[in-house]
Amino acid sequence: KKVIYPEKGTNMKGTQQHTLCTKMNSEELSSQIEIMLMQECGAYACHDYLGMDFTKRLSRQDIWRKHASHALKISAPIDAECRFKMSRWCYQVVDHCGFDRESVSVAMSYLDRFLATDVGITALIDRKTFQLVVMTTLYTAVKLLEKERMNPSFVTAVSGGTFTEKDITDTEIAILYALDWRIHPPTALAFTRYFLSLIPSKYASDTLKNFIVEVSRLQVELAVTNYSFVTTRPSTIAIASILNTMDFMDEKCLPDGLRRTIVRILERNLPIDLWTEEVYEVKSGLMNEIVNNPTYQVQGIAAHMISTTIKSRRAQENLGLSPKSVRQSHDIFENFISSVSSALHERDNISAKP
Repeated sequence: KKVIYPEKGTNMKGTQQHTLCTKMNSEELSSQIEIMLMQECGAYACHDYLGMDFTKRLSRQDIWRKHASHALKISAPIDAECRFKMSRWCYQVVDHCGFDRESVSVAMSYLDRFLATDVGITALIDRKTFQLVVMTTLYTAVKLLEKERMNPSFVTAVSGGTFTEKDITDTEIAILYALDWRIHPPTALAFTRYFLSLIPSKYASDTLKNFIVEVSRLQVELAVTNYSFVTTRPSTIAIASILNTMDFMDEKCLPDGLRRTIVRILERNLPIDLWTEEVYEVKSGLMNEIVNNPTYQVQGIAAHMISTTIKSRRAQENLGLSPKSVRQSHDIFENFISSVSSALHERDNISAKP
């Protein structure tokens, strides 16, 4: 049997990362998911590097005494806010260039795993070096995933001349070696696509499944920018975002019978528990991110989805949507927004009661 292994091309250059995996049968999907689950707990696992003792880690690395004397003095260590700002910057860059936003998820995986290595110590304690590393991980991710390359000269330009092309290329080599050239991480959005691809089309149309993917993507992107989700397995974020999306789709959007069918299929085909306390906590965390993040308020979600997904010609082509399907998707989304608004309003009223 033929299985597409992530390390040999899960994220293929030039492909649209947000589409369903329609060319794989259920056996291939299950095999792929199993491999990705093993990877996220192994070589691609991310650790709480901001919670580690920098001084102890630094004392073990004599190499940095030779090549980065400033590393011995912790003057401006990074924090979660630094990571948040740079991740948002990455999204702004890919949007400006028209690249796939999943490139940022891949870049942040590079970043988080690199900062947990001994080689990445200086980026933790020097904000200028941290900025260089973030820019380089985005440069590398885009080079891997997109048809059009992001030249080092472009990165130099957006840095305002702070970093040279040699800085970018040298840092890229250091990152690749530190990561042992593991550059195809299983992302939360990839898990989302594979999970929903397990649902046969006779139960749920590709239009509906792609719609759930796109709404889940908004939650995934919030998780990418928030350090509190760094150690959370991507598969858990994927499950939580899918369940959240279905929770806020009313009977018109997703009939109860179909909702139960989708859940049963996922329970039967996935080697993971959908109802753990961790999944519940991640679901709550993602919803809180949506509510508390002004960029992703309900009206903002509506504007993003309608303008860049439902109505865009590119999305219609990639998702295989007919004009009728586009109108149906638009109606589904409007109902979804109404459901979310009502649910959030009801939750706020409950919270306000003494």
